[in-house]
Amino acid sequence: MTSYNDTIIPQLGIKAVQRSLIDNLEANESMFRGNREQLVDFYFSQQTDKDDYLKDCFNRETDPDKDPDYPHNLVLTQRNITAKIINSKAKNYIVQPVRNLDGEDSDYYNELLLAGGIKTTSKLVDRLTWLLGDNCVVVIADKNTKKLRIDNPPYYRPIFAGYDRTNPVGVIYPIGMINNKLGELVEGWQYWDAEKSAIFEGGTWNTIKEEQNIHGCFNVLFTHRLKPFRGHWTQDAQDLIDANRDINVALTSINNAMRYQGFPILAALGISPEDAKKIKIGFDKLLGISASLDGASIDLKFVYPEVNWEQLIGVVKFQIDSIAMTWNSRVKWDISGDVSSGVALKILSVDDLDDKNEMQELYEEYFEIPLFEKIKIISQKIEWMQEIKSNKLTLDWQEAHNFESQEERTKRLETDIKLNLTNPIDEMRRSNPDLNEEDAIKQYRRNIEMNSLANDNKPTDRVSQLMADRQKRSAMSKLEPKTNVQQN
Repeated sequence: MTSYNDTIIPQLGIKAVQRSLIDNLEANESMFRGNREQLVDFYFSQQTDKDDYLKDCFNRETDPDKDPDYPHNLVLTQRNITAKIINSKAKNYIVQPVRNLDGEDSDYYNELLLAGGIKTTSKLVDRLTWLLGDNCVVVIADKNTKKLRIDNPPYYRPIFAGYDRTNPVGVIYPIGMINNKLGELVEGWQYWDAEKSAIFEGGTWNTIKEEQNIHGCFNVLFTHRLKPFRGHWTQDAQDLIDANRDINVALTSINNAMRYQGFPILAALGISPEDAKKIKIGFDKLLGISASLDGASIDLKFVYPEVNWEQLIGVVKFQIDSIAMTWNSRVKWDISGDVSSGVALKILSVDDLDDKNEMQELYEEYFEIPLFEKIKIISQKIEWMQEIKSNKLTLDWQEAHNFESQEERTKRLETDIKLNLTNPIDEMRRSNPDLNEEDAIKQYRRNIEMNSLANDNKPTDRVSQLMADRQKRSAMSKLEPKTNVQQN
């Protein structure tokens, strides 16, 4: 199935790409790009843009007085329900998975990822995948910093060849305003395929820069919220955006109604609206009203609007609960009551856990393994990188949510250690994946010494003894001869 935003080329090559961009990209770019930007605006709380979305729901056609300033005289109310729910779902990289190559620790590969900012990048990938449904990840070997850079352009156009509409062979995405060959400020578009890299001028699609792809492969991968089955594009969070907009409309209506109908209204009976406008009401002044010329009496009274505010707030809560339920997320409106046990929390979060496990499988297939395979190829082409020769990446996902009370966890650890199902070193590394085995052992031994010191009746003597032992070991190590063994 070909989507309206697919760009298809008969064969790779800059000229073929240019023709395809002119023929296909312009047709539906405005609509497709607008949808992606709306998703990003709602998540990242771009307030000005979100106000524009909300103002469209309060146009002058709905204002009986056709006030030219309407809806600008409204106080617009925004609540970022989108980010709240997306962040509640994107929990896979709160704790980084343990990445092993060929079943063993790989310090170089992990250090390479850490230097490239994999901790924050992976969290962003997780959130953008939930938000956009399909996310573009570009791996770039930066020759200036000698680090890997991982970019996430939120708006991109995949390029396909042949009959495959799922796996792109190229990609193009905007990179901001740049100068073209004439020195004019234009929007630049970055293009990648397995062999070429180019920068186009948006609109005319003239080539500003063209060069070989130094990475030795198509250095772009794509994550998906669902496994693609009818083409590249899957499912975004548009339903969440629509619900967020409706909630903002309701809150704006309630807050503005509160300004006019939330308090008693002073009404004057027996006076025309024109004369009423001449009366000035002061909070600290006595209000005096002269009798009318025709002798009619004027009566002042407070009118109390009969508005069920609790019912209106209940409608908003229902809307929030409904969209949260659709996303297998829970909303707790109060913090009263006892702390739930781990078993109860697991039962309440079973659907959310299923979503998390499914996303881990998708990230292994579309993010982690492709990322390793591309970095392996790149390491063979970039001179400042150490070549990676391992063949297989395995992941050990860490549990970020602790569905145990402290009492339950203590009992479980005591039982597991007693039955030799685990050990303190592994538990320390499980709590802190950045800790290697050697450092964990050192930390464990230090904990034993410090705990014994805290329980000692004579702490001063104990400290002195520990310091003396350490100084003795340090002195002995300096006296040990250093030998170099050379093999012929």
